[in-house]
Parts: sequence; structure tokens; C-alpha cells
Amino acid sequence: MGEEANLIGYKKVIDHLNEVWQAEFTAANQLVLDAEMLKHWGFPDLAWRVRQHSIGSLRHAEAMLGRILFLGGPPPRLTGTLASLAGQCAKEQVENALALARMAAPCLHQAIKLAAEARDDQSRNLLEAILADREAQVDWLAVQLYMIRELGIEHYRATYGGLG
Repeated sequence: MGEEANLIGYKKVIDHLNEVWQAEFTAANQLVLDAEMLKHWGFPDLAWRVRQHSIGSLRHAEAMLGRILFLGGPPPRLTGTLASLAGQCAKEQVENALALARMAAPCLHQAIKLAAEARDDQSRNLLEAILADREAQVDWLAVQLYMIRELGIEHYRATYGGLG
């Protein structure tokens, strides 16, 4: 009976790891799009930072995939991917990236809880590291959005866009 309960616990963990994989993979792709658009609009430094976030999200997705497979889960599939949040200007892109990063928190918290309940410390540790990265990304994006609003987009570009 104990082993059966443990297997059910791992199934729940795997299901949530799949959700985190989906969110991280979607974020990685969205952020690549955002970075290229920001570079095109004259924000090379911001584009570089967003690109670094995309690489981090891809690494998180890769780690989730490894953990899912290790736990005996099937490879995840892209199902109902989050709608593209491509902004039409730099401010919209920062707003959308912030919204995407914030959307990850509830899923991560639930997955951490389930991993702890299943006594799967490796998954819990991995998820907690991703949550810490996501929280840092939220903080950084919130600061960027604040500066855009306070300075205006042209002063922000001149100061933080990497020009001059």
C-alpha cells in the first residue's frame, strides 16, 4: 500500500513537472522573439538581457525534462501552449514578460508542495531553484517597467538601450 501511494505521489509530481516544463519551454520561445524585436527597435542591452532569460528558461525546461524521464514519466508534449505575448513596443514586451514570469509562480509553488509531499527532494530542489530565478526575473522586469514609465521610452532607450 505504501509503495502504491508513493507511485501516485510521483505521478502527481510528474504531472506538475510537465506543467512547469510547458511554461518554461513556452517562456524560452517567447523571450527569443522578444529579444529579437527589442534589438530591432534599438534596445540592444535590454535585448541581450531578455535573451539571457530565454536561455535560463530553456535550461529550466531541459532540467524538467531530465527529471520527468528519470522519474519514469513520458516525454512531455506541447499542448495548448500559452498564447504568444508579443508586444508591439518595448514597454508592452516588458509588461508581457513580467506577466509570463508571474504566471509561473503558482504552478511552481504547487509542484514544490507535491514534490515535498512525495519526498522527492531532487525535484523540490530543482523547482525551488527555478522559482528563485523566476522571482529574480520578476524583480528585474518590474524595475525595467518602472524606469520606462518614469523616464519615458526615449530617455529609457538613451540610458539603458545600449546606444551611445
